[in-house]
Amino acid sequence: MNNLFSYGTFRSAYVQKRLFGREVPAKPAELTGYGVYAGKDGYHGLLPCESAAVSGALLELTDRKLDIADGWEICPKLYYRREMELCVGGVPVPAWVYFRTDPDALSGRIEDGNLLFTLPQTQLDRELDEYIEELKQKGLL
Repeated sequence: MNNLFSYGTFRSAYVQKRLFGREVPAKPAELTGYGVYAGKDGYHGLLPCESAAVSGALLELTDRKLDIADGWEICPKLYYRREMELCVGGVPVPAWVYFRTDPDALSGRIEDGNLLFTLPQTQLDRELDEYIEELKQKGLL
């Protein structure tokens, strides 16, 4: 199993069901020393921020589901994965975390810790539909 930290879209049961076929096990988690920053293109990202912490969820994904997550995050073009140490229930846990490949695409820090979607629902559904069709064509779903 792979640990993946999500502070946004993958925390949504709706997105999990659409991409992974079901909800996946998740635990509350925190990444210290980083903040969430707005993307000029609508896709947010993390940047070092000494006095900050990002609340999210630690998801347990199979290799196949992690590949699906990478595709959704447009790795390595838009995001890349890096293994980091999170805090889960006061215990340090290694997990994959997505970072923007171009940190200059990020602007002001976002204080709202309850981000789920950066896209309107209709656009999210359209992008999910397109990606799911792509996964089916590749035999991943």
